[in-house]
Amino acid sequence: MDDVRKMMLGLMMVLCLAFASADGALLVYEGFNYDGMDEGNAISGMGSASDGWAGAWDSGSGFVLGGTGLDMNGYGYDTVGYSAYGKDKSTTVAVRHFGSSSQLDLSVDATYYISLMVQLSEFGSGSQYFNMEFRTAENSRQFTFGATSTRDATLYDLGERVNAVGACDTTDVMLLVCKIEASAAGNDQAFLSVFHGVDAFSGLEPASWDITGTAEANDSVLERIRIVGGYDTAMAFDEIRIGTEWGDVVPEPLSLVLLGLGGLFAGRYKRQK
Repeated sequence: MDDVRKMMLGLMMVLCLAFASADGALLVYEGFNYDGMDEGNAISGMGSASDGWAGAWDSGSGFVLGGTGLDMNGYGYDTVGYSAYGKDKSTTVAVRHFGSSSQLDLSVDATYYISLMVQLSEFGSGSQYFNMEFRTAENSRQFTFGATSTRDATLYDLGERVNAVGACDTTDVMLLVCKIEASAAGNDQAFLSVFHGVDAFSGLEPASWDITGTAEANDSVLERIRIVGGYDTAMAFDEIRIGTEWGDVVPEPLSLVLLGLGGLFAGRYKRQK
C-alpha cells in the first residue's frame, strides 16, 4: 500500500502543477518574463505583438524592471522573470495597446475579467495613488480602477466613483480583480475586489464584490491600458491578465487544488480497502 500512496502523491503533484501553469483562454497577458534583460532597464519599448498586445510598451516613463516577479504564497501564478517597478519624483506612466482581437468592446453583450498584482511599498501623501486606466483609440479615458492616497480601492469613469475604504491598506502583494459586464442594449457595470493573503482568497469568483459600480451605458471600445503611479509613489505591478472568464485571470490556489485532489484520492483509497 505504501507504493500506492506514493503513486497517488506523485500524481497529485503532477496535476497540481498542471493546474498552476494553465493560462486558459486569455485575451491579454503580461508577466514581464523577458530574457536577456537587466534589472533597472526601462520598460518602454519592451514586449512585442504577442500575448494579445499590438506591440511593445510605447510609454514607460519612470517604470523599470524590478529584480523579481511579484509573488503571493499559495497562488498558482508563474512569478518568474521581473515585475515593473516605479519610484520617481514625478508621475510614473506606462501605456500599452491591445491587439485588434483583444480589445474590450462595451457595445456588445460581453463579460470581461481583469487581474493584476500590485505592491505599494510607500504610500500615503495626498499625491500618491495607483490607477489602471482603460482608454479608446482616441485616448479618451472610459474606465479606471486602482487605489487612492488613503489606500481605498476605487472604481470610476464607468459610472460614478465608488470606493472600498481601506481595501488596499497593506504593503503586501495584492491581487486586484475587476469584472466588466457590458450590454448591447442596456447599462454596463463594473465590479472590483482586492485580495492579499491566501487565507482571504477562496479561488472562486466572489458572491459579493468589494465594490459594485453604478450602472451606466457606454458603447466605447477599450483599445489600451494606461497604468499611473502618482507623484513619488513606490509601486510594482506584475501578471496583467484579461479574459472572458474568471478562470482565465485567477488560477486556483495550490492549497485548494491539493485539498481537493487529496479528498478524491482518499475516497478511492478507502473503496479499494
